[in-house]
Amino acid sequence: MGYSAVNKDLMCRYGNKPYIIVELAFMALIPSALSETLACKLKDYYIDCLKSDLSAHDKIEFEIALSCFDFCTKDKLINLKAKGFTEEEINSINTSLYNLTLNAINDYKKVLRTDTDSLQKLEAIRKECFQKYNKNTFIQSISKIIHKLLNAITEFGTAQFSRHARYAFIARSIAQSLKNKGYWSSLDFDNFMARIHTVTSDLEQAFKDLQTGAITKERFFETYGHLRAGTYDITKPRYDMQDIGIFNTSPLINKQMQSVSVKDVPDAVLLDAQLQQKTEKALQESNISINAEELLSFMKTSLEQREYFKFTFTKSLSFVLELIAEIAQKLNVTREEIAFFDINEIISFCFYGVQEEIKQYILELLPVRKKEYALYSKLILPSVFTKTSDFDFIQITEVRPNFISTKIIKAPVAFLDTNNPDFNLQGKIVAIEKAAPGYDWIFTKGIAGLITCYGGVASHMAIRCAEFELPAAIGCGQTIFDFASKQNVLCLDCKHGKITKGIL
Repeated sequence: MGYSAVNKDLMCRYGNKPYIIVELAFMALIPSALSETLACKLKDYYIDCLKSDLSAHDKIEFEIALSCFDFCTKDKLINLKAKGFTEEEINSINTSLYNLTLNAINDYKKVLRTDTDSLQKLEAIRKECFQKYNKNTFIQSISKIIHKLLNAITEFGTAQFSRHARYAFIARSIAQSLKNKGYWSSLDFDNFMARIHTVTSDLEQAFKDLQTGAITKERFFETYGHLRAGTYDITKPRYDMQDIGIFNTSPLINKQMQSVSVKDVPDAVLLDAQLQQKTEKALQESNISINAEELLSFMKTSLEQREYFKFTFTKSLSFVLELIAEIAQKLNVTREEIAFFDINEIISFCFYGVQEEIKQYILELLPVRKKEYALYSKLILPSVFTKTSDFDFIQITEVRPNFISTKIIKAPVAFLDTNNPDFNLQGKIVAIEKAAPGYDWIFTKGIAGLITCYGGVASHMAIRCAEFELPAAIGCGQTIFDFASKQNVLCLDCKHGKITKGIL
């Protein structure tokens, strides 16, 4: 796509906690067209910006890094003058961002076709592996199937999904900049996001069809059964393994969902025409050589495709987790216990002669792994650290939630614990720690709002809430989330960016 190649691991781990190496993340967002000297200078500038405001650590793509060209880019580039960047360097950065973004938009349809073909190949391999597998398959053979699937995910899924996540970031950034520069009103922005039709909209309809008997449970699970509350968490059950309670949708249709269908939006054609006219004005005044219809089409499609790619990509991933769970069952250990082992160890099982050797290996290491995990769990670690002394004196980093919509609501709070889910969510503000696609069923329950501990402005749940025009505070951080999840009633003020205790 035109970004700098970073051939190092982006993630490391301290204790049980994964961290992203920010220097590498910044480098990966810098256009490859820039010279190495200028790229390093820009990276150092980004790091200084983050150090001056650590609360931006989960917002670096929107508040710090210049990762694409939008209608606010030139305003942001002005800040570089005071930080020692020359006029020539600033022009070089501006040009590289402009070319990268324009090329991304112009190439999008071609890339989408190619990546969709890759996704279909991944699906074909998943189905082939599924046919080969049965309950009598030996552990060694299951391990080989896992290895084959992971290789297929790497070749046909990971980069493809990542690429379309990046396209969606660009689209979200452009939409936000249109609002920030005054070309779009807040209502224009909300209406545009509400017109995004993703797989979650299809899921909501499927829930209704399941309730009315229009489709069978088996048909529903055939499409959506692979989803789970924790996409990468083997301990979380898939939809097709969960209590039927989450599929008993309320007879009261979620009002937010009624508003997302194009046919339910008054003057939808007029709305499109007005957005196109306003966007065209922005493009002309900014001398951007692309027409409004093409830009709006790219923005809408890329946001929708991001969710489709993740939805399909996770089918194979979810199957891998179930194959590992099957190995655990054959070894008489639980999902929680097999989770203590590294994926490479699971793959290595294919080289063992007999199953008893694998079982001996697991039983010998399991107590050691459990003890190590329990010890590391006692560590209190910072959200961000910039020096080794940050491990001695733990500073609680301020977190700024990402508020969705401009609505203000007051409602009872329901803390959704995956181990003991509450299905009575009608009219409540739902608090979820980690909001993965497997939680999409909550949107069928007529919820009033959503609060999550983790998640960014362009995360899965942020897009979902914008699509359903649902007031939400995404990525509140532990301190705010702990406060919010323990209240009986909350006032969620998205317009002014506040979460306060409420009284009904």
